[in-house]
Amino acid sequence: MHRRKWLRSLDNTADGLRATEAEEHTNQLRRELDILQNSTNNKIKSLSGDLNKARDSAATHAERERELHSDIEALVKQTEDLKNAFLDLQDDDQDLRKDLENGNQTLKTAQAETHQLKKALQNERQENESLREQVASFRTQISATSHMDNQLSDDAIRTKFDQIFYGIQHFAVKTFKGIKFEYDYLPDDVKSAVLPFIPNPQSLPKPFWISIATSIITQVMLQWFGDSHFGRSSDPRLEAATHLALEAFVPNAPETKKWLVATRKLFAADESEMLQQADQQLVRCMVDHAHHALRGAMNVQWRPDSEAQLAKVFAAAQELHRLLTAQQAVYWMGMRPAMLQTGAETFQPSW
Repeated sequence: MHRRKWLRSLDNTADGLRATEAEEHTNQLRRELDILQNSTNNKIKSLSGDLNKARDSAATHAERERELHSDIEALVKQTEDLKNAFLDLQDDDQDLRKDLENGNQTLKTAQAETHQLKKALQNERQENESLREQVASFRTQISATSHMDNQLSDDAIRTKFDQIFYGIQHFAVKTFKGIKFEYDYLPDDVKSAVLPFIPNPQSLPKPFWISIATSIITQVMLQWFGDSHFGRSSDPRLEAATHLALEAFVPNAPETKKWLVATRKLFAADESEMLQQADQQLVRCMVDHAHHALRGAMNVQWRPDSEAQLAKVFAAAQELHRLLTAQQAVYWMGMRPAMLQTGAETFQPSW
């Protein structure tokens, strides 16, 4: 009886142990299952992150692929454009070659024409040389009595002399009024021309300085009316004639003066424009000479309108001188001291 109880108790104990072991095993399995589940969840999260990264990378690669494709298309288009441009350059090169060939042909034609022109120019020069020789051979035969169409009377000549002198005086008054006269600054050649008439210029009153300036300008004008100042021209024929006259010139040699006047009249028919330019240049030289003679003694800026007026006076004087020379008139013009009614001394023209 006791054995059965013990066996029953032993069975119960064994059952309890088995139940405890089973529970512990179950709990162990649950813990392992939880660990496995957590590990699985972590792996799932990691794989999900990797999957998202892979998706983002795939999108980036797809965008980059689209960009590369666009760049490739642009390069293909650029290559086509370069190819077309190269073909255009080839066409232009062919056109340039044709133009060069045409230019060479034109150059050859121009060279041939130039050769013909040189021959014609040489023939013309020979003809001109022959004409110059004829002029030189006829120069002694030209009539010295060639007259101008506008002959002047003595009264008309005096009137023109007065107009010229008072034109110069008007310029001097307009330009130098109130300006101090520095005699020491006059050029030496001007001093030597003034001293015979003005022994002591520094002591003269101010109104007399205008007369000194008038006298100096008049003397400058007269210096330019020598026979060697007949005007120059760029025309070689007229220049040769003038140069020959200057070389053969002897003061007061009437034959040379007659020949020079007649020669100038001969060329004036078809060279009037060049002669006019030469006359204008001569007047310009006269104005510059007068300015140089007075710029030190009377330091003042000449006004352009005053210079233009003085140039007109010189041009009129030049024409009068040329007219009198053509008429073979004997005349003299100069400046002499004079006494005004007010008692002041001045210069007056005399002829």
